[in-house]
Amino acid sequence: MLDPNKFFKKSKIENRYRILNYLDEFNKLYKNRPIKSNKGGMMFPQMFGLFYILKILKPKFVVESGIWKGQSTWLIEKVLHNAKVISIDVKLDKREYISKSKNVTYTNKDFKSLNFKNFSKKNSLVFLTTTKTILIELFSVISLDLKIFCLTIIIHQMKVIVIH
Repeated sequence: MLDPNKFFKKSKIENRYRILNYLDEFNKLYKNRPIKSNKGGMMFPQMFGLFYILKILKPKFVVESGIWKGQSTWLIEKVLHNAKVISIDVKLDKREYISKSKNVTYTNKDFKSLNFKNFSKKNSLVFLTTTKTILIELFSVISLDLKIFCLTIIIHQMKVIVIH
């Protein structure tokens, strides 16, 4: 077991133990991931960051832009069983994991062209992993006033939080 005092030096002690509890839960889930080699996509640290954010925020609606092989779609489904998910990528043919859930919609449309009118902004999360269009998508998301998880940056209610 990790020593929380060394691992989370800057965190409050109660947060350290909460994070470690989530880490143990995530590790069990991660062992069963469908894509064992995800080079170029999310690896253990990024997946744990997303897992933790999903557990804390519990959004009912998730937009993920940049799905690569589909590992993040799988993770979102495992953590948020009833959430509606829009998975965006220009190269949908690269997917190795393709959800069969009616809650997941795949599209290769541009982020700006999607209609978010039917979704509550309070219970939504936008997860950005694309690099080429991330600034354009970031400005689109900010204009929609949605929560954002962007690799290591979260923008929640217009406050920027950097996850180390």
